[in-house]
Amino acid sequence: MLLRSLLVALVLLAGTLATPAHAQDSEEILSFDVAIEVLDGNRMLVTEQIRVRALGNRIQRGIFRDFPTSFPRFLGIGQIEAPFEVLSVTRNGNAEPFALERIGGEWGRGGVRVRIGNANVYLDPGVHDYTVRYETARWLEFADEGAALYWNVTGNGWDFPILQASATVEFPRMIEGDLVELAAWTGPEGATDSDAVLAWDPTAQQATVRTTRSLEPGEGLTIRVIAPPGVVEEAAPGQQAAWFRLDWGRYIEAAAITLIVTLLYVVMWFMVGRDPPKAPLVVRYEPPRGYSPAALGWLREGHWDPRLLSATLVSLAVKGLLTIRHDDERWILKRTDAKPEKLLPAEERRLFDDLFDSGKTTLTLSSSRSSKLRMAVTTLRGKLKSTLERDYIRLNRKWFAAGLLISILGLIVIALRDPYGVPFPAWFLMLWLTFWTLGTGTLVYRVVQLWRGVFKGDGWAKRAEAVSMSLFSIPFVVAWLVVFGILLFLVPMAMVLAAGVLGAVNILFYHLLEAPTLRGRGVLDQLDGFEAFLTATDADRLDRLNPPDRTPELFERYLPHAIALGVENRWAESFESAVSQGTQAPSTATSSSRMWSSSAPAWYSGGAAAGFAGLAGSLGKSFSSSLSTASSPPPSSSSGGGSSFSSGGSSGGGGGGGGGGGW
Repeated sequence: MLLRSLLVALVLLAGTLATPAHAQDSEEILSFDVAIEVLDGNRMLVTEQIRVRALGNRIQRGIFRDFPTSFPRFLGIGQIEAPFEVLSVTRNGNAEPFALERIGGEWGRGGVRVRIGNANVYLDPGVHDYTVRYETARWLEFADEGAALYWNVTGNGWDFPILQASATVEFPRMIEGDLVELAAWTGPEGATDSDAVLAWDPTAQQATVRTTRSLEPGEGLTIRVIAPPGVVEEAAPGQQAAWFRLDWGRYIEAAAITLIVTLLYVVMWFMVGRDPPKAPLVVRYEPPRGYSPAALGWLREGHWDPRLLSATLVSLAVKGLLTIRHDDERWILKRTDAKPEKLLPAEERRLFDDLFDSGKTTLTLSSSRSSKLRMAVTTLRGKLKSTLERDYIRLNRKWFAAGLLISILGLIVIALRDPYGVPFPAWFLMLWLTFWTLGTGTLVYRVVQLWRGVFKGDGWAKRAEAVSMSLFSIPFVVAWLVVFGILLFLVPMAMVLAAGVLGAVNILFYHLLEAPTLRGRGVLDQLDGFEAFLTATDADRLDRLNPPDRTPELFERYLPHAIALGVENRWAESFESAVSQGTQAPSTATSSSRMWSSSAPAWYSGGAAAGFAGLAGSLGKSFSSSLSTASSPPPSSSSGGGSSFSSGGSSGGGGGGGGGGGW
């Protein structure tokens, strides 16, 4: 008797030692039992009974269940959307609060998170039984063999071990004989092990699968059940049409709102944004009178450009008010004794006074930033803007603001129609993406314009500026791509595309709505004729144009205008061509301050200038680049798893799946 008692005690002790440590002191899923009722019309009622041990570590308020519902089509454009509706959630037999959240979303892959529990209520430590009942559809595949359900029962994304899992499947009609196929796989995603017991009960009309070992975190149970033909009816045409709208509805809505915004902008453009007609081109040998080079450059571009500062300083130097010296990496501006002319353009006079106030006579520019120059540039830009945009350019910013507001409202409508809602970070990022697209698109537009100039033969200065602007724009484009990618994880692609496309539409019409006034169009027509003279380099064409004598004084007089228009190299080429062919002889100047020495004017000194082209290149490229640096502000700190009828199969394949965790 004593011996028998010792043997029983040893057996009990061995059983206790064999029990995993986490069975008593770890949070885990004790059982995961799923009942699937297949319905006609490619629908299913699913009941998941999940028994968990909660100890207040990761399972504090409850659990969450992630369920995939959308899968990408070709190239991620469009998705297959599976309907998903939670019918009830209980804990320990009582109704439990829950919330639905969208998860995933990258390239059409996404799903729903059922967050179970109350954020203000903590669970008592112990065992809790959760029952989640939901309806879903579109998971069956139909063929001559019958109706196939390839289903990931538990999902492979759980944070906890699952000690036991099972699944039962019922069909809407009697099955005479056996199923076409009943198979199961266990383990991590892609595993082909089958640690499960499978049975078909023709009396109960149930297929049953039960695991024979516990599943570790990241492991799951997947089944495939194929019923004979005629057991399940396919979805009716009306239902399939509804699913088509479910798949493509967001894209259709996004396209419709984008089209509406575009049409409204087109109407605005017809009303206020069309440019007055151009006059026939007439070559002019002098610029429009009464306008500084910087003002003409602004009118040509429609906005501020750093080369306008260089043009203004060169214009002041040509007028004898300052000298420019290039010394290694430094540019030195020095005021002369000459007094500013009374008829000096207001913006040039203001820049001159700002740079040389308080009796200062010298300003040195290096690679470091100059606060004085930065403040002077800000004033110059403001002066040009206030002068020109009032009488010469209609910006129509109120019309643009209306279009932008309609675009934002359109995004809000798309987001509000999402059945699972949009988290706050996604709202912020979508609006950020829209506005960032405006700025980034403007940069890209500028880069494209610069490279167009390069390919038109505008020379090395344009090429250097194009390369510099391209490099400058790269971080902005990268940031746009990063946010675009993040949004794909938060919201459906249709919303992300809508934000990006609407941003691009607003960029386009931001520029298209700008239009010169009749007065501005007249000045631009004269400027077109003057630019034709500046850029004429062919000797025969020069002769036909019958221009004035091409002398160093003429080159010097119009060099600021050429810099402002970005054609200084073409202007220099016309003189090099003329001098090399002897079509014009250099004239002699009477004023020593305007004399040229060693092929450079008296107001400029520097080893880089060699001839007309060297001087133009030095002042147009190097000087503008240094000015831009010195005046810039300091930097601030399918159904998802393959065919149901394929001969192979694995854990994690098919529909269903997902995972879960505690919160």
